[in-house]
Amino acid sequence: MRSLVECCFIPGLTLSATVFPKDPEPSITLPNVDTRLLWQYGVSSPDPLTKRRLAATAKECLYRKLVLKTIQICLSSQLYHTSDFRDTIFMESLINGKKVPLMATLAVSMLNTVLNYEPYGALPYSSYLSNRDEDVVIASCRLLCTVLCYKGIPLASPADPTIDEDNKSSEQNFTRSNTPDSSVPDGNSDPPRSGSRRAGSLPKKRVHRNTTRPRATDSRNAESSYIHSVRSTFVNITLTEAKTILFNYVNIIRLRSYASQTYLPESQHSLASENEFMLLLWKLVDTSPQVQSQLANREDTLLDYLVPLLCYAMDVRKSTQYVYHLQLVVFLLHRLSEKKRFGTICNSPIKESIPFSFPKLSSQSTYVDLIVIAFCLIMKSNDPVFVPYYILCSSIITNIAPFATFLDKDSSAILVYVFAKVTQINLTRPRSDKIYETTMLSLCEAIASILQYHERGSKYLLASLINYRSVIHRAKVAYIDQGTKELAFAGAAPFLVETLEIAVNVCMPIVSSEGALASVQEEKPNDNDSTIHVVTHGVEQNDAVVKKLESVTLVGKTPTPHPIGLRRLLGSKEMDNWATLFLWTTLLDQMGNNCFGDRQSMKLFSSPKR
Repeated sequence: MRSLVECCFIPGLTLSATVFPKDPEPSITLPNVDTRLLWQYGVSSPDPLTKRRLAATAKECLYRKLVLKTIQICLSSQLYHTSDFRDTIFMESLINGKKVPLMATLAVSMLNTVLNYEPYGALPYSSYLSNRDEDVVIASCRLLCTVLCYKGIPLASPADPTIDEDNKSSEQNFTRSNTPDSSVPDGNSDPPRSGSRRAGSLPKKRVHRNTTRPRATDSRNAESSYIHSVRSTFVNITLTEAKTILFNYVNIIRLRSYASQTYLPESQHSLASENEFMLLLWKLVDTSPQVQSQLANREDTLLDYLVPLLCYAMDVRKSTQYVYHLQLVVFLLHRLSEKKRFGTICNSPIKESIPFSFPKLSSQSTYVDLIVIAFCLIMKSNDPVFVPYYILCSSIITNIAPFATFLDKDSSAILVYVFAKVTQINLTRPRSDKIYETTMLSLCEAIASILQYHERGSKYLLASLINYRSVIHRAKVAYIDQGTKELAFAGAAPFLVETLEIAVNVCMPIVSSEGALASVQEEKPNDNDSTIHVVTHGVEQNDAVVKKLESVTLVGKTPTPHPIGLRRLLGSKEMDNWATLFLWTTLLDQMGNNCFGDRQSMKLFSSPKR
């Protein structure tokens, strides 16, 4: 592996013939990167924000692609083992900085190659990933994803006695938290097979509330340290380098929107490697704290990414075989929603067209409305494929709700409907269901947060709650007053249904005085029917009532506002395995079966024996 990596830096072959490196020149920010050997400027450069490209000849691009593809094929040995396999021959040799010291330089070179790629032609709408750099860019993205999806070399492992103390200086702990599960849907980790309704099935994950109360430690999830030269390099990416990454990466993320505007037939082909680029973005956010912080906290950056990400996720509405698109975006947006600034930025009005099938938004709609409607459409669907995603979808909405200053008519109506739907399911089932109960608690908290923290922007939310007041009342009686139903999986999450009923009771005199209830068919499901129908002509359609609801004051009538606690997505082995399965399934589809061998002999897509 060391020889293959060194082949990536041969002057006249994979480097410019004018480059004759003598003594290494370590980067100031990333000391294990040799700046003299970089393929492109960017990360680890003295001034990463300066746009400079190093031109590569056709021969250099060809040999770079061939060497990267050879390394990729070596790493495909994972395909012939189960997901818990440790590749000590190829992968662990590659990411061991002691054995392959130039791997960090190669990783940064590949990242800079992706960042410096310009997918648009000189003429408007004339090209779309169609020049000689394309193959190197795609090969770099695929190899980076493959390396980043591997957890690393466990320290003090008897399987690799060659790891010495020199490597411990670069060790990184990538295990998230020892917090026990609080709202985790059970799932499986089957591979995202194309065309399968179980594509990209949801792995087990941990979602917990970011509160200051101490939590018990689960000894089964003891923290482990890993050696991984590429991850340790990306963890140390600086703030300025993170800005560079996000500023340039958006050109590729927005390619689908650009392609919809092209006219030449050659420019209309779909982006074959979109999955890999999306996965690389997720891995960068998951690995680098600075990349996550910059994407979640900078308005000009975040708003450029939101619509392309949701466009990718909403492919699942076309076909459930794209369910892994949804899963990847849910992971990414959940990680971003853990930053308070994310919810604040999403209050910005939408100023761009939506390039995918979506309900028409009003002129006052914000990105909060876009996110709420998108994920509520998933939870509104009756397709069982979407059920495992309810928890994370509702958790994202709950994280941004305390900072949402306004919800428009459509987002309010669908949010309340989905809450009523999952509540009715819980009320009619004899036993509590973890997914539906956790989703009910999350959506209830989201609605209560907007009512308590931003009542001036909740007029449509109040009107929508009145349409389903019977469900709200029955939930309060069952869970709070009589205790006929118990919260089996609540954990530390409160059930704020009492806040919702108080808000409804405060608004009822206003609605009754306007005679609005006479034209509204209230949804009154019975105790044995788990289905609930959408109220199409509800109170929110009455402009006179909605205008009066603007003056409603809930302060002093509802309970003291609950403390804001952001739910966090904790990493797990199942999430890492899912990313690996997703990547290799995509590579098999894109690179062909002949590239990696006999597909029938592959064991990666079979669950390991327990």
